[in-house]
Amino acid sequence: MAQAQKKTHPAEVSPRPMQILMIAAPFLLGGYYEWAACLLGLYLVGCLLYCRGRRGFLLIPRSPTLLAAAVLAAFYGLSAIWGVDHGMALFGFVKFLPLPLFVLAAAQLGEDGRRSLLAPLPFTGAAMTVLSLLLARVPVLSEYLAVNGRLGGFFQYPNTFSLFLLAGAVMILFREKLTWKELVCLPILFFGVAMTGSRTTFLLLIAVVIGYGIWQKDKRYRLAVIGLAGLLIAATAVYAVVSGNLASVGRYLTTSLSSTTFLGRMLYYQDAIPVIAKHPFGLGYMGYVYTQGAFKTGVYHIMHVHNDLLQIMLDVGWIPAGFFVWAVVKSLLPGRNTAAGRAVIAVICVHCMLDFDMQYLAMDFILLAAMGTEAEPTERLSRPTALQVCGGLLGILFLYAGAASGMYYLKDYADAARLYPGYTSAWQQLLSEAETAGEMEDIAERIFRMSDSVSVAWSARARAAFSRGDFGTMIECKRRCIALQRYALDEYLDYFDMLEVGVTLYRQAGDAQSAAYCLQCLREIPAMLEQVREETSALGWRIQNQPITTLPDRYLVRLAALTG
Repeated sequence: MAQAQKKTHPAEVSPRPMQILMIAAPFLLGGYYEWAACLLGLYLVGCLLYCRGRRGFLLIPRSPTLLAAAVLAAFYGLSAIWGVDHGMALFGFVKFLPLPLFVLAAAQLGEDGRRSLLAPLPFTGAAMTVLSLLLARVPVLSEYLAVNGRLGGFFQYPNTFSLFLLAGAVMILFREKLTWKELVCLPILFFGVAMTGSRTTFLLLIAVVIGYGIWQKDKRYRLAVIGLAGLLIAATAVYAVVSGNLASVGRYLTTSLSSTTFLGRMLYYQDAIPVIAKHPFGLGYMGYVYTQGAFKTGVYHIMHVHNDLLQIMLDVGWIPAGFFVWAVVKSLLPGRNTAAGRAVIAVICVHCMLDFDMQYLAMDFILLAAMGTEAEPTERLSRPTALQVCGGLLGILFLYAGAASGMYYLKDYADAARLYPGYTSAWQQLLSEAETAGEMEDIAERIFRMSDSVSVAWSARARAAFSRGDFGTMIECKRRCIALQRYALDEYLDYFDMLEVGVTLYRQAGDAQSAAYCLQCLREIPAMLEQVREETSALGWRIQNQPITTLPDRYLVRLAALTG
């Protein structure tokens, strides 16, 4: 029966719509933002309905890749139950829901069709490199395409853009024969990698060239590629000197295990691992962002932990991470993939251990396409009404979440929050724009319905309580705020200022007990900062940003005056 099903799996469905997706996704800011993910999800729903219409049914493959992608998306949705922020779980779900849809759509193409999805990769990378270099010279666009002199492409992030280019180069190298078009693309891709200034990718590029030299039996190709890599390194250095753009190339000269960027990553991992151990189901989407101030042991604030495996565990726990590792290992086993496919998977996975590339759906699609789908189906879905209803519901979901996300990134925070009341990030922005204490408190209460781990909401409630003379509530809320932002000296100083007012007012009113309590809280502030100093890790003292764990002299003088 399985053999009969396999015979009915010819590539009746054109791979062209999916190839268009592979070309378009990198230019859509890599699919990083939720609104972009929703657009890609809508397109994939259309691809699935198109496939069903052409063949009359959808194939459901027996695939570790599909299972891993589905479990990942499902847990992002389920994290609304246990996550730090219940409202933002929707955006985690819609951001990663395109992954199982992509695997399912790719499975309809057959093995040859699925592999053809990677064919445009080198040409897309070369085109983006040339286009980015040209557009980066336009002042209004340069800030979007370059970061501190480093080429970021349409990903707007040099490290992930460099991996995208390297994956294209790997696709060219690990083939039996190279065409003249690929030989034209290869130096452009190498040059683009060099201009990103990504030290990790540069080292990976050297490893890829060495690996290619071992794998390639034809001496002509081997010598040509190794010579080309050497010439491109020299050409990049000449370009940097002539153009004056030393920001990217100069970084390679500082590649070291003692560099602050490497030590910073080690600090992120050191702080994250105990949290992962305590939360086997993760913190939910954005949970790491909101809570890192409570457990970090150095001065930093990052959106992602710069390690995709740790990020998955931080967001949705051990189970989805385990499924994903299992699927990757299966795809690397002998006989399950081509040399080019295995090389692409290996390069992406190694780079992901030091960055957050999987937050870009364009990179996810490349990895999933390389991992494969195992063509044998276990079931055929042929009920048109059910498929159309599911497609319609998914379309509505993507439109709804995408509209809210789009409004947010267009800075229309009020309409974004009005459309989706659980949009914590939008409420945070509105909180920063609030003008009255009452308005601040109302918005803070909105945020607390979704999460009690947003430090600015506690700060706003403390400010509102202070404005009406409720010093007990102010002290409680300010302590909650500081617990979530232990290295934010401004919060300690703001707390000091409010307590100082409390001491003065209570003394004037003759309330010695309340004045003594506020003074006791004031005296605790230096001890709170000293505790932060003691809990700062060795790595926390070796990165660029150093903690300030003492009150400024003027505050110490004021404290002495109050206690004297």
